[in-house]
Amino acid sequence: MANTITKVDNNTYKTQARGSHMTLIRTSGGWEVWTTNASTRAWCGMPGIRLFNNLAGVEAHYKSWKGITQLASDEKAQVKPSTITFH
Repeated sequence: MANTITKVDNNTYKTQARGSHMTLIRTSGGWEVWTTNASTRAWCGMPGIRLFNNLAGVEAHYKSWKGITQLASDEKAQVKPSTITFH
């Protein structure tokens, strides 16, 4: 199954997996993952937010974000793909 990560802007990425819509946001202190799924929509309508110091932590915690470290490092090297897909 392919996972697609889409770049929204220089600090924001989105992906979707198994009914969850996730947004990854770069902050001054690291990264935030905002997750919205059926449970959060029914319970309070607000996304769940998890904080990470680095992208390696994001990839370790969420299979859906596999490849985000590579995507972000490619952008630093001036290679600017807007979407990357991993199988």
